[in-house]
Amino acid sequence: MSGIPASNATANTFWANDMSPERLVDMNRAAKACALCYFSDEMFLSIHPTFGSWVAFRAVVVLDMSASHLMGPPSFLYFLIHSCGT
Repeated sequence: MSGIPASNATANTFWANDMSPERLVDMNRAAKACALCYFSDEMFLSIHPTFGSWVAFRAVVVLDMSASHLMGPPSFLYFLIHSCGT
């Protein structure tokens, strides 16, 4: 991939169905932090601008690397949302 610096970064994947306390992640809040959707605290619901509430989050991948070179959400996230529709 061009534009992404080479790195020895490690990745850690957190799955939505893993209920062990040390692996538990609030997928709705993770999606909000990545600017994938709006999160309503009152309804405890994620709202996507195109798909509405018909979204599901299955995993969060955490990379151990600097993101200071990014200017906003990565463009591949836009592609994934609009191509998968899940």
